[in-house]
Amino acid sequence: MRRICISQLLSAKKVRSFSFIRAEELTHMRKSLESSSGRPTILRDVLVQLVNNVMCRATFGDVCKDGSTLMK
Repeated sequence: MRRICISQLLSAKKVRSFSFIRAEELTHMRKSLESSSGRPTILRDVLVQLVNNVMCRATFGDVCKDGSTLMK
């Protein structure tokens, strides 16, 4: 099962096809950081959210609705 997932989800062609997802999520993260300027931000949480959103969108086609709950 692991080999199938890796060969299907992490092939070079597939990873390149997700570049727009990464770009959109990076833009979303940047806007989120800009809106929180002046307030302390835990960068680790922001980066975990970014990775979670990219992986969910690449795998399931949408952002995980309960992503923040799952991370806690």
